[in-house]
Amino acid sequence: RPNADIFAAVESLCRRHGLSAARLRGCVGSLIGARFTDAPALEDFATEAFITDGTVAPDASGTPRADLSVALVGLSGALAEGRLARGQNAVLITFELALVEEP
Repeated sequence: RPNADIFAAVESLCRRHGLSAARLRGCVGSLIGARFTDAPALEDFATEAFITDGTVAPDASGTPRADLSVALVGLSGALAEGRLARGQNAVLITFELALVEEP
């Protein structure tokens, strides 16, 4: 949904469907800019993003916790790539993703 944090959305989907561990496959969508843990932020209002590596694994309490890396292009044409920072990346309009259960 618009303005939902991408991490919260992925982790909520996992909980809803009983997935404690999963891999994300073929995921595309839009984010409001992008904040990374390993690269400079992209300040564009609208970005089109592709998840290049996405996993969900249980934390110490057993709660699903996502780890997401993306490649994206901003409205201005700026390119960026990196590991998304938790709680700092809201969906612009939609994000389509497939979760594959991991053993």
